[in-house]
Amino acid sequence: MVDDNIITHILKANYEEAAEEINDKNAASMIKLIFEAAEENPNMTFLGFAIYMFSKTNNSNWGDLVVSILCFPLNWINGSEQLALHYQREVLKMVRNVNNLQMMLFFYKSPDCDFDEAEARTIAKEILDMDPSNNIVKEVFPDLIQ
Repeated sequence: MVDDNIITHILKANYEEAAEEINDKNAASMIKLIFEAAEENPNMTFLGFAIYMFSKTNNSNWGDLVVSILCFPLNWINGSEQLALHYQREVLKMVRNVNNLQMMLFFYKSPDCDFDEAEARTIAKEILDMDPSNNIVKEVFPDLIQ
């Protein structure tokens, strides 16, 4: 199966071969496949491939995958959330939307991240400009909701 070939290439750190096979496929479905594989087998090569594709394509969806892998299957590694915060900031430079901004509030709530309240409040206000009844902002900063 082609999808198995992609995963095998990634696990062997044959990133160029995996990327060539992905080029002919729907990127969104491939990103989902890779995340699911990383959840089943939390292997650093999945993170390495996501970083490789993010730097190669400059596509925010690959950056989202980097963040997701660091925050979920690899969150047990010291510094994973701080590194994810770095990549989330890079994604925000490309696409500034409610979902990406909400993810920043996740990092604010994390004890493992160096993320100050002033920055979090600025982001929360930006979210409210786009979505005045945003539930995540309500939960994190109820005083900002009028």
